[in-house]
Amino acid sequence: SPRRAKRAFVLCLDGFGFKEFAMSERFRGLYPHFGTWITSVFPSITSCALSSLYQALPPARHGITGHYVWKDSPGGVVDMLKMQVDGARWPLSAAGFDVQTWKREPGILESRVPEGLPGYQLMHYAIVNSGLSTYSYGKANIVGFSETLEGFTKAGKILRDIPTGWVGLYLATVDTLSHALTGDSPQVGLAVRQIEES
Repeated sequence: SPRRAKRAFVLCLDGFGFKEFAMSERFRGLYPHFGTWITSVFPSITSCALSSLYQALPPARHGITGHYVWKDSPGGVVDMLKMQVDGARWPLSAAGFDVQTWKREPGILESRVPEGLPGYQLMHYAIVNSGLSTYSYGKANIVGFSETLEGFTKAGKILRDIPTGWVGLYLATVDTLSHALTGDSPQVGLAVRQIEES
């Protein structure tokens, strides 16, 4: 980017598409000044898209090409969100398997970030250090939170405390509701407004 910044904030709203964007007020207001459209990877599912976003690599190069993928090692079909062989009781990490060996090349957070530049990725406690979170975020410090407002509060504090670095905040609320309901349901709109207020 031509912009020079000492600190960056990356807000990732999983499942936030055109319908959800239309329900927002603040995000639509920010778009003319700061926004740009990007094209997602294919398939545009969480495991592929988040890995591409945080590693600056397409799926063929970061190694996650779908939600369920056959991997010769460990020799089974793996659920890429959980990093768990389909039907297994425990994730691969519990068996001592290093999923990082699947990467065909290091991502941007592992190869291009200067040593000592702080990076923090915030996510709900339910997914901290589990599944995909162990694969995508490079050397970032992983921080958990329980509620959306707590996540934003922690992100704001970290941003104020570090002189340089980046902070990412991942929210799955919109995606979770969209799977249970539809993208244009009033509940999704309420969740979007709660995120905007936070």
